[in-house]
Amino acid sequence: MSDGGWYVSKADSDDQIGPLSGDGLIRHLLSGAIRPEYFIWRDGMNGWQPASVFTWLLTAPAPEEAGLPEIEETAPDA
Repeated sequence: MSDGGWYVSKADSDDQIGPLSGDGLIRHLLSGAIRPEYFIWRDGMNGWQPASVFTWLLTAPAPEEAGLPEIEETAPDA
């Protein structure tokens, strides 16, 4: 997987994190911090894709733990 430049966005908000390395993206997927309904993008892709299409990454070996920003859950604006 190409390293760097991966972005994640929640389905119900404009919040996004990134850029993440390829290893960082895999760590977030494996930990459950990125949910299937979130969206993932990097330069060269044809738009944001649901995280669920990246499940093939879950078979990749887990990279070593590193300090990563938390994806905070926020309630949608009422």
